[in-house]
Amino acid sequence: MIFIQSVIIISFFLVSLIEFGGADAQEQEIVTNDTSALMEKGLALVDLGQHEEAIRYFDKVIAIDPNDVDALINKGSTFIILGKYEEAIKYYDKVLAIDPNNALASGNKGLANDYLDR
Repeated sequence: MIFIQSVIIISFFLVSLIEFGGADAQEQEIVTNDTSALMEKGLALVDLGQHEEAIRYFDKVIAIDPNDVDALINKGSTFIILGKYEEAIKYYDKVLAIDPNNALASGNKGLANDYLDR
């Protein structure tokens, strides 16, 4: 079980929370197109347990660059944390369509399938 958790954790990096203003995160409009800042904010929100809000930030990165493998993997990994394994698999499949040899996407997809007893 430790290995399984490590696979998910590896796809998230510890980052500092970037402040984009004083409003609560759920009331706040995402106004930047800086994909690095958006990714860091999303990862920080994952670390804080604010998974649905993190997905909004990963979505913004994906809207800017639909082939951003890191954003796709992070969104898939967040869905695994939420127990939404079928959703996670969709994002890992997108990564594998872009990069068929991506070991993290492949491993996490296998993990999601295991949780679904496939």
